[in-house]
Amino acid sequence: MKRILHEKKAKREKGDEKAQRQIIDRLVTLTKKGSVHPPWKDEKEIEHYRELIRALRERGMEPFVTLWHFSSPLWFCDKGGWANKKSVWFFSRYVERIVKALPEVNFWITLNEVNVYTLFGYLLAVEPPGKRSLLSYFLANRYLSLAHRAAYRIIKEKKKEAMVGVAHSAIFCAKNPVKSFFWNHWFLKSLGNAQDFIGVNYYKSDRSSSLHTDVGWGIDPQGFYLALKEMSRYQKPIYVTENGIADARDIYRAKFIQDHIAAMKKAVGEGADVRGYFYWSLLDNFEMPRLDGFWPRFGLVEMDYRTMERKIRPSAWEYKNIIESQKAEL
Repeated sequence: MKRILHEKKAKREKGDEKAQRQIIDRLVTLTKKGSVHPPWKDEKEIEHYRELIRALRERGMEPFVTLWHFSSPLWFCDKGGWANKKSVWFFSRYVERIVKALPEVNFWITLNEVNVYTLFGYLLAVEPPGKRSLLSYFLANRYLSLAHRAAYRIIKEKKKEAMVGVAHSAIFCAKNPVKSFFWNHWFLKSLGNAQDFIGVNYYKSDRSSSLHTDVGWGIDPQGFYLALKEMSRYQKPIYVTENGIADARDIYRAKFIQDHIAAMKKAVGEGADVRGYFYWSLLDNFEMPRLDGFWPRFGLVEMDYRTMERKIRPSAWEYKNIIESQKAEL
C-alpha cells in the first residue's frame, strides 16, 4: 500500500511539474513574440548599475543582483500587481531586458522575501499593496513562483553558468512546526529545482531572548545556526543574503555580527554548505515590513537624512576586522 501511495504521489508531483513547465513555456514564448524591448527610458539608470558592478569588481567584490525587492511600478500595481496572472509575463519582459543589459552578472536573486511580501501585503494588509484577501494571497504566491521559474529559464538561456536563486526570510520556529512549514518551506518547495542556491535572510527566531533590537526582535544567534541547519535540507549552496540589527546607538551591532558569524561557522562545521554572508545593511535605509520607514537604523554607516551626510559607525570597523581575520583563516 505504501508503495502504491508513493507511486501515486510521484506521478502527481511529476504532473504538477509538467503543468508548471507548460505554463512557463507559454509565458516565455509570449514574451519572445511580444514587445520584449519597448522604448525604454531608463538607459541612464541601467548604466548606473553597470558602473556600480564595475566598481565592486575593481574592489574585489562579487555582486549579487536582485531583480525584485518589494517595489513595483505603479502601472503594474494598477493592473492588479502580483495577483494578476499576467504579472508573470510582465516580469519576464523585465528580466529579459535587464539580463541582456548586464551580461557580466554571475549571481542573480530573482525575488526577495516573497513570504514577507505576501503576508504583510495581502493577509495582514499593513504594507503595499494593502489589500486583505486570502485569494489574492494564494494567487500572488503562485504567480511569484511562476515568475521566478520563468526568470530562471530566461537567465539560464542567456548565461548557462549563472547562479540563480531567491532571497528567503527564514525564522527558526521552535514552537510551531506548521508555521515553520508555511513560513520557511512552502514557497521554496514550489520552486522545485529551479534554484541554484538558497538565499537566507535571518533576523530572529520565535524563541525567548533577553536582548532585543530597536524594532523589538529578539537577538538569537543559536536560532540562526538552527535555521541554517534547517535550510540545508534542500542540498543547495546557501548564501546569507541578509543578517542585521536595528541598533541606532550601535551598542550591540559588533557583538551581533561576531555571534552570528560564529553560529554560521558552527553550522558549516556540521555540514551546512554556506558560501557567503551579507550584513544588512551598509547604509541606514527605508525599512520594511509594516512600513517602519527611516527610523530603524540597520546600517554600518549612519545616514543623516536631512543633509545626506554619511558617518561610519564603530561597528563597521569591527566588521572589517572580522572579515580580515576570516581571510587569514582561509
